[in-house]
Amino acid sequence: MPAQISKYQLFVMIVLFEIGSTPLFALGSSAKQDAWIAMLAAALAGFFLLLLFIAIQRRAPDQDLMGLLKLSFGKWMGTIVGVSFA
Repeated sequence: MPAQISKYQLFVMIVLFEIGSTPLFALGSSAKQDAWIAMLAAALAGFFLLLLFIAIQRRAPDQDLMGLLKLSFGKWMGTIVGVSFA
């Protein structure tokens, strides 16, 4: 039986991924004085992605991330999204 994570663990992993990857992309470096707008847009996009993953996870709480993506996007597209996410 594969190891499963709880809903809280999935939530924390996604939040830490979103927060942890933010400095890597140098968001807003070319925006100069409007960098705050670029950061706000990136934060809103990340928050939308977080809400999307939480909504997907609520559909089938017993599935892992790859299973959730396949359930939500279909077998082929879910596999492609899962591989690109990894």
